[in-house]
Amino acid sequence: MENTQNTPELVIFKPEEKGKFAAYIGAELYENISARKHVCVPLEKGGYYLVFYYRDPEAVVEEILGKAARVPPHSGSVRIYVSDECLVFCAADENLSALIASMPQELSPYHRLLDFFLEITTDDIDSLEEIEEILTKLENDILAAKRPEAGVSTRIIGIRHDLIRRKRYYEQLGFILESLSESDRISADTALSRHLLILQRRVAHSLGSVINLREYTTQVREAYQAQIDIEQNEIMKIFTVVAAIFMPLTLLVGWYGMNFHMPEYNWKYGYLALCVFAAIVAAILILIVKRKRWF
Repeated sequence: MENTQNTPELVIFKPEEKGKFAAYIGAELYENISARKHVCVPLEKGGYYLVFYYRDPEAVVEEILGKAARVPPHSGSVRIYVSDECLVFCAADENLSALIASMPQELSPYHRLLDFFLEITTDDIDSLEEIEEILTKLENDILAAKRPEAGVSTRIIGIRHDLIRRKRYYEQLGFILESLSESDRISADTALSRHLLILQRRVAHSLGSVINLREYTTQVREAYQAQIDIEQNEIMKIFTVVAAIFMPLTLLVGWYGMNFHMPEYNWKYGYLALCVFAAIVAAILILIVKRKRWF
């Protein structure tokens, strides 16, 4: 892209052009911190080198709903070099490259950078609200179900992991914005300072929302575990009632199973009387259980 005296230079590279991008910040610096998830380094020659891992909010929601792969398609490392003269951008996501290229060319590199951050975080609250609705529906389904459904635990764990990654994403942005706030170049510009303050508040609010959603996810998991415990208690209740009914009958069996001469052995209706007595005992116990509503 040609640079003019009035128009700051904007250069956009693809990840495979890392050699060209490294020329702006220095090959040694690029190699030393290229593997970092996030960084905001002031350079001796002026400007900043920024790295963060972008996660598309819509893709995250689709991932939670099972409509996307485990790694959202619009995610990946973003590298930026910004100075008073130029803004150099390197990202695999073509949507991000198109977004920063579509911004007004007359903007200064720092204004364009902060506007870029404002744009990529605009819809984040909406996506977090969608995740909250997903969790609310999941919780209602759990509480309404007569018995726990298979796969719910795996889904809850998946949502929790996505929220953890989302939390790290906002922590990265918060770290970068905090580092930029220490820049004399930005603090001297009222408009830049205002933009930066708006961004910091938005990222902090989004981070707080993610933390609240993680806690909500824990509550949903506890509700699911409570359903499992209730089902197990019902099963144990059935076994307890059955054992209570058959315990007197077991006593009769053990009693008459002893090697002693019982008077009933010589009685013509002894066997029948024992069967009737056992049936009466079982019926009485069943009536007691029904009246007490234990079953």
